[in-house]
Amino acid sequence: MFEPFYSTKVVSSSEGMGLGLSISYGLLQSFGGNIRGMNAEQGAVFTVELDRWHKEAAT
Repeated sequence: MFEPFYSTKVVSSSEGMGLGLSISYGLLQSFGGNIRGMNAEQGAVFTVELDRWHKEAAT
């Protein structure tokens, strides 16, 4: 589901290109984070994990 152009929707100009999760996944990985997805009773649940930012470490 994190692959570019992955979609379960019918291909059309109004449904998107299937890039959103792929781009999000790449951005989170570049910051050392992670994203997970799982099916829920009504849709899906995505969990985003990032390390806490510390001002001292940034200087």
